[in-house]
Amino acid sequence: MTDLRALADEVEALERALRDVRPCAVLDRVPYCPHAPTDPQRRFLELDTREAFYGGAAGGGKSDALLMAALQFADRPGCSALLLRRTFPDLRQPGALMDRLAKWLAPTGATWREIDRRWTFPSGATITFGYAESLADIERAYQGAEYQFVGIDELGQWREPEYLYLLSRVRRREGSRVPLRMRAAGNPGGIGHAWVKRRFVVAPDASRPFVPAKLDDNPHLDRAQYEGNLALLDSRTRAQLREGSWEDVVAGRVYFGFSRSRNVRSGLPSVGRARWHYVLAVDLGASEEKPTTAFVVLAWADTARTVYVVRSWTMASGSPQRTSDEIARTRDVYPIERIIVDAGALGAGYLRDFQRRFGEAARAAEKRDKAGARRLINGELERAALVLIEGQHRSAETVDGEERHLVWELESLRYDSDGLDADPSFPDHLTDALLYGWRECYAWAATLPPGPPTTDERAERLEAELEEARIRALSAYDEDEDW
Repeated sequence: MTDLRALADEVEALERALRDVRPCAVLDRVPYCPHAPTDPQRRFLELDTREAFYGGAAGGGKSDALLMAALQFADRPGCSALLLRRTFPDLRQPGALMDRLAKWLAPTGATWREIDRRWTFPSGATITFGYAESLADIERAYQGAEYQFVGIDELGQWREPEYLYLLSRVRRREGSRVPLRMRAAGNPGGIGHAWVKRRFVVAPDASRPFVPAKLDDNPHLDRAQYEGNLALLDSRTRAQLREGSWEDVVAGRVYFGFSRSRNVRSGLPSVGRARWHYVLAVDLGASEEKPTTAFVVLAWADTARTVYVVRSWTMASGSPQRTSDEIARTRDVYPIERIIVDAGALGAGYLRDFQRRFGEAARAAEKRDKAGARRLINGELERAALVLIEGQHRSAETVDGEERHLVWELESLRYDSDGLDADPSFPDHLTDALLYGWRECYAWAATLPPGPPTTDERAERLEAELEEARIRALSAYDEDEDW
């Protein structure tokens, strides 16, 4: 009879020997991971280099790859791993690193300490979650730290000096047999696009390998839903994320999705009994040498997701009182329900003044991930879901007799030489106000509770109920012989 215990011991000994020779070897499964790695993930996990980068296309299993890499040596005493995102909300959102690992580790012997954002394993190994929004934050939080593994999700959101400083934190005590690894994952784009492409993608380096992965490589993802999300983006960004293209956007139009023939119309359409909602967006430009305040009025109806830019204009900036008076005049013309203000720089003081006068209607603009919002706006422009009303756009700024109104900005605004942000030599106050107002409309339309049914809707419902009642009555008549 075969001695199963002896065979099991032999297998375990061979596995330990293999790990001693090739520390990053992936056997049947990664410790504590509920599923086997995909082929690209396995290649990523088996790398024994100090640095490596994974991803390219969206949906290629980047988060899982980083979590698996952090877990690879969770069964070894003293192994310390750090996983990073740019902001705390990025860490905590559903399906992100913290949420996903919590689901993996819930049925295990690992323990969670919320105050440290740290998992501790029975071996004594740890995985800590962190975030940092600047190099100063990183130096303050991790000076003197010692990790054998550092993993960064969405590397394109980070700058190269921040990455290099974190790389210096990857170290170990003498005698430790845990390999030192710096691992990152991400998509093309973001403030770090150029340096990430240069360091990992353009000139392959055996010491800094790049493992590409696409949506088709990930069997664990709801592909139809993910494809639907990508469809919201403009064609250029969609190709970038779907195919993992690292093509640069240098000196190109920021709002390349805009076309006068597609995105300019003569007036608001008829929407029957539906209700129009109006938003006023204000970009102050208060910190510039010749400050200009931009105003954009947007509208959308309950029955459609198309957002209409009803009017836009600029004026020379003045006191909060002067801007506040202009907002009040605008509210006399349009039933403005929300006032969105760029509260950066000197805008915070203006916002407080507006809130004293207009109450909860005045809100700070959402400014995070401006590049991502521009991608979404380009997608809406390509689908004609963002439309400007003709003849309602004016600007106090003119150059050589040419008025720099919103249409001009949409057609003329270019990226800087790095392809990361708008060229500062172009005015962009109106397009920034459009960006803030559109984000508010888009989020509001998605969350607004349904209003009471219109007369037509009630009539249609009653007609349907009447038809069903007639069918039931006729059926009863056919079945009852006493009728």
